[in-house]
Amino acid sequence: MGNSVKGVKEDLSIEVIERMFAKKERTRIVIAPHPVHGTPSSSVPYLDLAEALTCPSKSIHSIILRSPRAKKYCSIFMMKTEAGVRPTLCIFEEGIIHVIMKLQPSRCQNPDIADKLDEIQDELIQILRDVLHGYQGKTDNASIGNAKVLGQLINVANKTKNKQYLDILNQQIELLSGQRVSDPQASFDFKQ
Repeated sequence: MGNSVKGVKEDLSIEVIERMFAKKERTRIVIAPHPVHGTPSSSVPYLDLAEALTCPSKSIHSIILRSPRAKKYCSIFMMKTEAGVRPTLCIFEEGIIHVIMKLQPSRCQNPDIADKLDEIQDELIQILRDVLHGYQGKTDNASIGNAKVLGQLINVANKTKNKQYLDILNQQIELLSGQRVSDPQASFDFKQ
């Protein structure tokens, strides 16, 4: 699909719907400007999403209406339907992920799809957890940077003879280390 239209990002969401959920023969795809960043992206009509998830279309529609976050990733396009050309609410990848996370698997009429939805929700939670742990790693990098600065301050403080400068350095050392400097010329043993 991504190769058929030049410059269109191939969205995983379309493949997820087609391969992981209902054995629906055809999912309609709308290539349109993304409502947030404006680049051509693919979206699906919310009715096709409901059909793929084997849940009532009202459930999907109410999730979209109740959530400004999901609504942000939706647009209405004129599409050919069985009843003629009609305005159709389509949902982009981020909105689909939001719906998938909000939808209760018990709403799916097909138990196999309900189980698959539950698996995907669990997998998305695990991925989010791992990403959040990655943010923790970024915080640890800041701690390493602080430790390096602290080591440099201690090194300079140990060589400083001027009382005024030594007091300023010791205040900075206390702020960064969270420890009171009791012996102004003592060296701290920090291991890296």
